[in-house]
Amino acid sequence: MHDRTLPIAYMVSAGNSAALGMHDYIDAFLADDRVSVIALHIEGLNDVHAFSEAALRALNKGVPIIAMKTGTSALGAQATMSHTSSLAGADELYDSLFKRLGIARCYSIHEFIETAKFLAYGGALKDNTLASMSCSGGEASMIADRAEPLGLVMPPLSSTATTKLHAVLGDKVHINNPLDYHTYIWSDQDALQNTFTAVLEDANACNVLVLDYPRPDVCGTEAWEVTEAALIAAKNTTNARTVMVSTIAENFLPDARTRVAAEGIAPMQGLNECLHAIHCAATIGAAQASAADRVAVSGPTSSAQNPVALDEWNSKKQLVAYGLPVPKGSISGIDEIGDAADALGYPLCLKVLSTEIAHKTDVGGVQTGLTSRNEVEAAAQHMRGLSSDFLLEEMAPQPVLQLIVGVKSDPQFGHALVIGAGGVLVELVRDSAALLLPTNREEIGQALDGLAVSKLMAGYRGAPAGDREATIDAIVAIASFAADHAGRLVELDVNPLFVLPKGVVAVDAFIRLAP
Repeated sequence: MHDRTLPIAYMVSAGNSAALGMHDYIDAFLADDRVSVIALHIEGLNDVHAFSEAALRALNKGVPIIAMKTGTSALGAQATMSHTSSLAGADELYDSLFKRLGIARCYSIHEFIETAKFLAYGGALKDNTLASMSCSGGEASMIADRAEPLGLVMPPLSSTATTKLHAVLGDKVHINNPLDYHTYIWSDQDALQNTFTAVLEDANACNVLVLDYPRPDVCGTEAWEVTEAALIAAKNTTNARTVMVSTIAENFLPDARTRVAAEGIAPMQGLNECLHAIHCAATIGAAQASAADRVAVSGPTSSAQNPVALDEWNSKKQLVAYGLPVPKGSISGIDEIGDAADALGYPLCLKVLSTEIAHKTDVGGVQTGLTSRNEVEAAAQHMRGLSSDFLLEEMAPQPVLQLIVGVKSDPQFGHALVIGAGGVLVELVRDSAALLLPTNREEIGQALDGLAVSKLMAGYRGAPAGDREATIDAIVAIASFAADHAGRLVELDVNPLFVLPKGVVAVDAFIRLAP
C-alpha cells in the first residue's frame, strides 16, 4: 500500500499477543539473515524482561530495531487497554527501556517508514557526523536548522575537500558544510561528480544530497537525472554512506528511487523524516558499540502484598546499611527532647516521627535552625498534636543542589529509579529522568548529567561545584537497596538528597515495604 521504496520482508499483526509476544517475533526475524532492520509498532508489552533479552540479541547481532510507541496520551492509553488488553506503561519508562536496548523511537508513521528505509539501505551509523549538498541556500539552511537540535554534527569541510571544491565551483561559491553548490554546474555531470566526490571523501558518517524532481507531466527530468547519475558515480567511487532526499515526499519520482536504491543509496522522502532517520541510525550505532555492557531489564517481580510504611528513622537505617550518608540524629519522646538535643549539639532540625505523614513540611512537622534547648522544647510542644515521637538531627550544610532519588514500582516494567530536581522543586519544575533496574554507574551518571539542574552540579555562576561521584555513589546505594528488596519494595523516596561540595547527605527518606 505504500509508495516509499521500503523493502518489506515480513509483516506481522500481533493482535492481542495471546499466544506469542513481540520478543518471539524478534527472535524469528533474527533467525533470517536477510532481515536487516526490525520495525515495531508497540501498544504495550506483555513481558518486558523477555522483550529486553530479545532486543539485546538483536543489538549484539547488529540488527537495528526501531519502535513507534502509541498509547502515550490518557485517551490513547485507554484505547490501547480496551483493544489489546495490554498495559500502556508510563511513557518515560518506555523511553528508558528503548535507550537501554538501543532501540530508536519514531513519533509518526512517516518517520517510522523512512527510518526503516534508511537502516535497510546500510544499517546503523558509526557516529553522528553529517555532510549536506544542495543547489539551494534555503535547503542548506533547513538541513542545518534541523540537524542541530537532533544532535547531528556538521563538521567543516577538510582543507583537501575545500581545495578540490574551489577548483570546480570557483570564487562565487562559499565552500562550507552544508554546501550550497549553486546551479553554475547544473547539467554538467563531470563537475557535479567531482563536487560530490570531494564531499564524500571526507570522513563523515553520512552524506546527504537534497534533490526535488519536477512533475514529469509539467517539466522534463533529464537535468535532474544528470545530478542523480553524478551522485551514483561519486558514491561508487568513494563507497561512502550516501543518501538522496527530497524536501517533500512526493518530489522523489518512483523510477528515480528505484535507480538510486539499486546502487545502495537510500531514497529518502521528506527532509525532516530523513534527518530523524539519520539521528536514529547514529543512536543505534552508539548502542551497538556498547552492546556487550548492556543488561536486560528485570521486569516486575511478584507483587508485594499488604505493604507497610517505615518512618523516616527506620527508612534511613535501611539505606545507611547500603552506604547512604544521613545526618547524625536520634529519636526521642517529648519529655526527653531537651536532653536529646543537648547530647547532639546545636543547631538542630526537629521532625515529627510518623508512618502516616509522608509530607511533614506541609503540616508543620518540621522546624530547622534550632539553636538552643528552649527552642527545641518549644518546637516539640508546637508539634505534639501530630505525633508523640520526634526525630532530632544535626543541621545539614547548605547544598549546591537538592535532588530527589526514588524508586517506583510499575506493573509492566517492575522497579524504576527516578532522579530529579528535589526539595520544593519536585512538583514545580518536573525535571527528572527514569532508569529501569538493574542499572549501573554509567547510566546513572548520564541521567544525572541530562537534568537541567545538573548545571548547578558543575558550579553555576561562580558557585561551588557539587560532588558528582559522591552523588552517583548515593544513587547506586539506593538502587542496590531496591534490587535486593525487589519482591517487597513498593515505593521509596529520598527527598531531598543534599549535594555538597564534598559528599552528599540524605535529609529525608520514606520507604514502603511488604512484610
